[in-house]
Amino acid sequence: WGPESTRTLTLKYPPTEALKHNGSLYAHVFFAQSGYSPDPSDPEYQPQA
Repeated sequence: WGPESTRTLTLKYPPTEALKHNGSLYAHVFFAQSGYSPDPSDPEYQPQA
């Protein structure tokens, strides 16, 4: 790992009133190596990559 392999994403999300009052926010994230598809239905998909 080095500076060239670092990725960042910044986003702003204005919370709803429900979220402000003890609501829940979930983020589903996953990582895949560059050049490998994270889509299991892709014929080139490699689960161990």
